[in-house]
Amino acid sequence: MTKTQSLDDEFNQANAQVPFGFYDSIKTFFTPYSAQYYEENHLSHLPFYKPNEVVDNRLVQIINTPIDNEGNYIHEVSIKNTIENGSQQRHIILVHGFGASLGFFYKNLYELSSKPNVTLHAIDLLGFGLSSRPQFPNLDHNKIDQILKCEEFFIDSFEIWRQKKKIETCSIVAHSLGGYLMSCWYLKYGKQLKIVDKLCLVSPVGVESSESCLLSQYNKNLHLENCNEDGFIHKVSHELKTAQAHQKDVTSEFTSSFIHDEQFKKNEQEHFVGEDNVESHLMIQHFHRIHLSPFFSYLWDLHYNPLSFIHPKLFPFNLFSILWPFKPLTGKLIAKWTYNRFENENNDVVLKNLCLYICHSMWREASGEDSLGRILAPGSLGRLSLSQRIVGQFNSDVGTEIMLIYGEHDWMDKSEGKKLVNAINKSAKSKMAHFRVVEKSGHHLYFDNPEDFHKIVLDFL
Repeated sequence: MTKTQSLDDEFNQANAQVPFGFYDSIKTFFTPYSAQYYEENHLSHLPFYKPNEVVDNRLVQIINTPIDNEGNYIHEVSIKNTIENGSQQRHIILVHGFGASLGFFYKNLYELSSKPNVTLHAIDLLGFGLSSRPQFPNLDHNKIDQILKCEEFFIDSFEIWRQKKKIETCSIVAHSLGGYLMSCWYLKYGKQLKIVDKLCLVSPVGVESSESCLLSQYNKNLHLENCNEDGFIHKVSHELKTAQAHQKDVTSEFTSSFIHDEQFKKNEQEHFVGEDNVESHLMIQHFHRIHLSPFFSYLWDLHYNPLSFIHPKLFPFNLFSILWPFKPLTGKLIAKWTYNRFENENNDVVLKNLCLYICHSMWREASGEDSLGRILAPGSLGRLSLSQRIVGQFNSDVGTEIMLIYGEHDWMDKSEGKKLVNAINKSAKSKMAHFRVVEKSGHHLYFDNPEDFHKIVLDFL
């Protein structure tokens, strides 16, 4: 993809002819085959993909790891490189974005598992893909502690999965919403346990601060001490819990002058500290964040999202419940997006199998999808932005390095990622953060230009 890309492009590209009509959608919807079948069918074209067999020095396993006593589990495709070089076993965890799943990374599984003694864990977050889909909690997006609970739906289950897998050290590569959530997991668990070597955020959502960020609105009067050491957001959580124990609502006492926010704003006008060399033409901002109308912003805040059309619910009844009888037809919409967004896939069979896989993944009961309006404000802005949370959380004592990587034509604002890297390095007084841009790619840069993506990521890891 070489053209300028906006968020609108992601869902509404040119009206190309898609070889997947309403009849195909109905037939696919009522197929007797499971979503697991379509995942295996999609990945089976990969030469090394023979589960439970060693092929090309790779052992592939399909694993559903239980995370509680209620039958919930996290689904993964584990790929172990069987070449041993005497070094310690390494774990790389690959995490998808909103509405996506591990099969989106089919172009990356081979290369990211290429190093000896590495196990690549491509996972579906709880509530997405082929992981279990418990009902997402109905929480208030206007309260900091409630948003934290929304994040914990994902990060607590991820931490249980990590413990069950007995992963003591790891590197993480996470895309979009996955990058945001893995940053939240790092703040709550990873930093304290010192188990993350490298954190690679691929076009992460929720980076920049904005007027939609509750931290900007509420934190001026909050007394903070040692925020660089302990992490701002968990102090907020502690303060809220203490206040609630005394039956006091303190959210109205938060306003807008947080030390990290001030440092972040100051860095916007300063020379970029510790910046990796990035050709200037790659930083020309083709940034077109979608601006929702008041009506669609209202729907967003009611927790409707673009995928609400794909999996309408009968219970509890809502605005889109009337579309429930038409759900078998929505494969046409999914196919239109898939064929247009991944048009660079030249193999028609692979593209069709990808489309069928995405259909059956998205047709599963809505769960993680319901998080969008609670974690992000209209326009995909973080309600608890990363720029006000992770500055000061990376230093030589912790030992974790972070990299933000964007597509040249990304609809995410890569200039904000650059500022964040600047602020992290200035706070750490060392080069703990890195910034990269992948040419000829958009938001799904791992697909658009996998060769350059692999080189940059593997060099970092």
